[in-house]
Amino acid sequence: MTAPLERLLTAVLRHPAARAVKAAWRDVRWRLRRPTLPTGDLPPPPLTLVFVCKGNICRSPFAARYAERRLRELAVTGVACRSAGYAPSQAPASPPHAIAAARAYQVDLAAHRPLGLSAGAGATEVVVVMEASQLDILAGTGYRRDNIEDPFGQPLPAFERCYAQTAAAVDGLVARLHDAARSGASHRSNVPERAGRPPAGADP
Repeated sequence: MTAPLERLLTAVLRHPAARAVKAAWRDVRWRLRRPTLPTGDLPPPPLTLVFVCKGNICRSPFAARYAERRLRELAVTGVACRSAGYAPSQAPASPPHAIAAARAYQVDLAAHRPLGLSAGAGATEVVVVMEASQLDILAGTGYRRDNIEDPFGQPLPAFERCYAQTAAAVDGLVARLHDAARSGASHRSNVPERAGRPPAGADP
């Protein structure tokens, strides 16, 4: 492919109309696949939520830091959060639009640096992907399903839409963890204490 043709193709694929078509196709594909990909139960704490996107500079770092804040606000303990990219960006940091849009959610991405995803998920890790296609890339790991468009290279409103979607998805995930924690605490408080067995040699 010649350089001028490659530049033209790149420009077409980056056009907002082309991005909208790709996003719509992802949504259709997601709905078609949803019945065969049920979201499993979350393991009990302690656990780690690993938020994953492609480059780890826009979506997943925001999701992880927003989740940390919401977990603190709801006093959910035993849940750690981190983020990673399956193809970490060569960019040294999150783009300016990402940093600006994240501030509306009290999330600071200024110091974030992209990290790669280690192979496989640990026994206490839940991998949270950003879009349907990443399920194929991360096949065989734990995951939760969400379908959030990558705003990289787009104007500020795209980041604002992305982070609104991400915050809503994270709120739902944190609510499940909060409910599970309350249910577990209630169950423990209703379990009667068992009489301890006297140590050897002690009077009964």
